[in-house]
Amino acid sequence: MVLGGAIIPTITGIIIQSVPPYLRPCAASISMFVYNVVGYPLGSLLPGVIRDEAGLRVGVQVVLSIAIVGVAFLTSSTLIALNKHRAAVREAELEKLRQQRKATKRAQRKQRRDARAAGREQTSCLVDS
Repeated sequence: MVLGGAIIPTITGIIIQSVPPYLRPCAASISMFVYNVVGYPLGSLLPGVIRDEAGLRVGVQVVLSIAIVGVAFLTSSTLIALNKHRAAVREAELEKLRQQRKATKRAQRKQRRDARAAGREQTSCLVDS
């Protein structure tokens, strides 16, 4: 119960963030539909059937095992999202460095052009006199 209550909001957020913005309302509604129509009924039916067939101890073990599997998937998806975020941050930093390098090269070219133009002006002044 505790793990299920902690997982559902987090999983909903992950689902909504993993689709493009124009599909987010649809993704949210489909996930809520699956939680309510499939998840909650099976959450009480399946452990009850297992308890009736294998005993109370096995039923509780199955419920806890399923919760542990959910936490494992949640942890793995969090790590994947963290790696994607780090890659995006690195790419943004590289792009910023590329832009700075381009600006520096433009400024250097402008300085060289200005220096050449100033040199020509001095040369033309000497020729004129």
